[in-house]
Amino acid sequence: MKDVIVTGGSGFIGRSLSVHLSPLVERGRKVLALSSRDVDLVNREATFQWFERNQSAHEVSHIFHLAAVYKAGGWPATHPGTQFHANMAINVNLLEAWKRFFPGARLTNVVSYCMYPDHDRPHPETELYGTEPEEYLFAYAFTKKALLIGQRAYCQEFGLSAVSLVLPTVYGPGDSFMEESTSWAL
Repeated sequence: MKDVIVTGGSGFIGRSLSVHLSPLVERGRKVLALSSRDVDLVNREATFQWFERNQSAHEVSHIFHLAAVYKAGGWPATHPGTQFHANMAINVNLLEAWKRFFPGARLTNVVSYCMYPDHDRPHPETELYGTEPEEYLFAYAFTKKALLIGQRAYCQEFGLSAVSLVLPTVYGPGDSFMEESTSWAL
């Protein structure tokens, strides 16, 4: 593995992933754990500038996309438009930056189980499309579904390589269970 980009590198999953990837990269290579301190992925121009600047400095073999705007508690229910806009912008900007600056890198998207309808039975893949996600997270869930569609479209049209990972529940050391905890892991 050569250089690796982890978007959402300051978030709960991104921090852990970056630590676990470090020993896997080739000697002299880096894990670029990208956070909102490095670039605001909602901003298209800033995103492209960061990727262009790093294109000449790094030979990237993998991009792990975990960046998202999300907060615990009641925030998603009271800010669905803000959440939808920010996450769609992040995803579209990331897909385009991947195509333009690191088309040889494999993209791995980490998406959420909240894309599926809310019931207690196991979810077959056929439930992903044509069903409504749980009401509480509908805006966030639809941006994750849109990311899957965008990834597929970019792979189909531009010959890129990608895979998605759906995580049902994630918790562990470093997680925050506080009401209204922020995960603006950009």
